[in-house]
Amino acid sequence: MATHMSIRLAWHNEGWNGHICQKPCENPYCVGQHSYPGNLIANNRDIEYETVHAGESCSDNPCAVACGLSVNAFGKDPIKVRVDTPDFWNKKDADPIKIELPPYTVCTWCYEPMYSEDVKVHGNSKQKYDYNKRKAGAEKYFSQFEPGKSLIFYYAGYSNPFSENEENNYVITGISRVKKIESTYYYDNTSEEIQKRYAGGFVWQRPVTSTYPISFIRFGTINVW
Repeated sequence: MATHMSIRLAWHNEGWNGHICQKPCENPYCVGQHSYPGNLIANNRDIEYETVHAGESCSDNPCAVACGLSVNAFGKDPIKVRVDTPDFWNKKDADPIKIELPPYTVCTWCYEPMYSEDVKVHGNSKQKYDYNKRKAGAEKYFSQFEPGKSLIFYYAGYSNPFSENEENNYVITGISRVKKIESTYYYDNTSEEIQKRYAGGFVWQRPVTSTYPISFIRFGTINVW
């Protein structure tokens, strides 16, 4: 029996169609505390740029949209995203990586295996986690899914327009089937120190491409399929 996958998306007012929102200022949810991943969009979103280029395809605005990791779940064109190095790394020790995402592709990660007791370093080490074990945990997680068999259930976290009046709701946004899961990516120009301490400097994002997906939410409305 196939194992299935859930993928969290940052909220998008146009149905994750690979385009910048038509009215970016009317989407406060993607910068919410329950967006994906974490506060990345809140820290990097350029609302002025999005307003000027509202409605345009992200394929025409490479690496310019903070929600790029999620926006192409139901997009029909390839887009390019940039993944920055972690804040706690010395910026001179590694460079961001640019990744081209095919149509119907988003990035996801397995967070639970990254914080289990098994990957913690005990004793007097200055490093809290063993990154070789973290990387091994990620490889084990992604290896359980089978292209052509495993389903993908897309959902939005609590930062969505259906969470109101202090009531938090997840929202199932679509369903598809795994077509391809990319191999591990590594940041560019990593120093020997980064490679040694952080298992080669691997990226905490993994592109997952689906077959033609069904979106349950388009343009702010609910569709029943």
